[in-house]
Amino acid sequence: MSLILNNVVLLLTNLFEMYIMHRFMCVFFSKRKAGLKTTIAVYFARFAIGSAIMICGTYPIVNIVFSLASLFLITLCYEAVFSKRIVITIVIYMCMFLAETVVSLCMQNRNFGAFHKIENISAMISIFIEIVLWLITLLLGKFRNIKKNVPLPKTFTIAMIIVFLISLYMEMLIFQQKYVNDSIAAISLICVLSLNFVMIYLYDALSGMFEERTKAELVQREKVYYHKQSEILQKSYDELKHFRHDMKNHIFAVNEMINNNEINKVRNYISNVTEKIENTEMFSQTGNVAIDGIINYKLSKAYNMGIKVNVDIAVPANIKIDDDDIVIILGNLLDNAIEAVEKIKKDKYISINFKYDRKCAFINVINSFDNVVNFIGDKMVTRKKNGSAHGIGLESVQNIVEKYDGILDLEYENKKFVTSIILYL
Repeated sequence: MSLILNNVVLLLTNLFEMYIMHRFMCVFFSKRKAGLKTTIAVYFARFAIGSAIMICGTYPIVNIVFSLASLFLITLCYEAVFSKRIVITIVIYMCMFLAETVVSLCMQNRNFGAFHKIENISAMISIFIEIVLWLITLLLGKFRNIKKNVPLPKTFTIAMIIVFLISLYMEMLIFQQKYVNDSIAAISLICVLSLNFVMIYLYDALSGMFEERTKAELVQREKVYYHKQSEILQKSYDELKHFRHDMKNHIFAVNEMINNNEINKVRNYISNVTEKIENTEMFSQTGNVAIDGIINYKLSKAYNMGIKVNVDIAVPANIKIDDDDIVIILGNLLDNAIEAVEKIKKDKYISINFKYDRKCAFINVINSFDNVVNFIGDKMVTRKKNGSAHGIGLESVQNIVEKYDGILDLEYENKKFVTSIILYL
């Protein structure tokens, strides 16, 4: 009867461990990759095999291999780069190993001698281990950048593996000794514990640093790209202004051809002039190079894709917004609008309203879309496959809006998406 009760407690403890594993995954990963049924199946497989190993009491090496392999399989259910899966597998296993070591040391201490009189001591130890693990998940949850899915240097991943193997080997050597001094055991445990938490802290710090660097590179790339397009569009705009200025010369040339009865030549000349005018569609003519350049470029692209475009812009040429800032705001909003409209087959439209009043800039972009919006928590995320390279557009816009103490508001209903911005200048 006692054996049955002990096994039942072990099974319940193992079930609690699955919950703790889920908590670990929630700490380290922000998004699940596999379906819910697949993820549950993987957790259940770990529970079933782990329970069998726990009850049968196999060799320690089998436990180590199974724990590492099953943890890595669970990480495959979540979105992450390969190096992060390796690092997280090691971190979680080291937490499990340290929890077991802490509880074992406590049980060996003479102050805890009364516990050894408990009949089902192995079940009690398992419960204590899971409680320690649960406390570790609470501690790790305090890190800010640990969820971020950014590629880290291979050297860091290799260093993590080496630290893990050395720590594991040292602790196994110490606790395999027949007589272990309590002080030495405690000091070694504290050293290994500190080392591993330092590695976790470094991982968290590096994740944040790499994400910020990636964002900075993408924003800089956007600035260069949009400036080039603005220069190209401004050049076209200047050419059109010169063309209109030279209209008298065009009329004189046509008149001469008519006088010389060169009708075919007149037709060709007029056709070329008309084509040039039609191909230089101007949606914005504020006189501000950054605003006119980016709006004309993006909306010309949308117009040529068969998207209905509506523009209402009334801002001064010398509006007090940095060129880089307005280019990023308008470029990202129009890129998102075009991308959304591309996904639908009919009723394609984009409307932009840009006004200036009483030292405030009001930007409104309205577009049709397919009524599908992705969220992680309360944050809207990209639907593009390469989420780490994309999906920072709105975040870049939000940062600039905050720079001007402004407001960014997103609304969507009935296949209509509205982005509203107020900038206090």
